[in-house]
Amino acid sequence: MDLQEYKEKHPDKLERLTQIESQSKWAEIMLDLKGHEGVKKLMAELEQIINSINTKLLTFDRLEVEERERLLADKERCLWLLNKFPDAQLVLDRITKYLEKL
Repeated sequence: MDLQEYKEKHPDKLERLTQIESQSKWAEIMLDLKGHEGVKKLMAELEQIINSINTKLLTFDRLEVEERERLLADKERCLWLLNKFPDAQLVLDRITKYLEKL
């Protein structure tokens, strides 16, 4: 996303537009990666790990506190990566709305 025109029209928002440009580039890269076969396999594997963790958390009544915390941390890491892809589209949508208001 090239924001040069916006930067020229709104020099008072130059810093914000520079940040937006960086965010949009990152989001576009993430969306491109989402379609890659290797990333699709990675996402499926992460979803399997999350399902496995959920099963362990629900079926084992007497998990040690440390084991439970480890499982929850692993789940959070998996979710963090999985959420990078849908969040990328949200970032681009928010940027588009912001630019429309300028």
